[in-house]
Amino acid sequence: MAMNPASVSQLLEDMENWDKDKRFMAASDLTQEVTMSNQVLDVHLQKRVCQAFVKQLEDQSIDVQGNAVKCLAKIVCKFQEQQIGEVLAKLSQQVLDGKAEVRDIYATCLKGLLSELPASCSALACQNVLPKMLHGITSIPSLEAAPPSWTASSCAHGHFWHLEVKEECTDVFHDFLKRFGAGPGRLT
Repeated sequence: MAMNPASVSQLLEDMENWDKDKRFMAASDLTQEVTMSNQVLDVHLQKRVCQAFVKQLEDQSIDVQGNAVKCLAKIVCKFQEQQIGEVLAKLSQQVLDGKAEVRDIYATCLKGLLSELPASCSALACQNVLPKMLHGITSIPSLEAAPPSWTASSCAHGHFWHLEVKEECTDVFHDFLKRFGAGPGRLT
């Protein structure tokens, strides 16, 4: 099945609609269009699709965010390495310092992407994911490291926040090792 560029452009536009249901459906329809197509996306279109899904990860609707997680995992293999790297880096950063209430969504998305990536992307994943996850696991909690919304009065909760970050980073690191760390030379 060939992709219709006008249809893709309309779906990308609908992914920014004021109506959360329309944003949700446009993302689902775009994912189906991309996965069902036998065409390789051109670089410009890949970049636009990638940016649209990354933007939806920050959507105010939790349903739209969750859908973006599922959609990204399905289409990641259709992207070129540059876009894959950008998505991996963005998700890794969000696991570290994204909103606490959706941190698990970012971690779940990142783990889903790692599971879908071909073995040939192991170095790319290593470069974009591992440094951030190791930082999250090994860093020492401080108020400066807490999200901007935290204040000195919320310091007692700061330790809990930091443990959540460590837990999510450890889970991602574990999934990374399960996926790419099984044999010699797999991380090169």
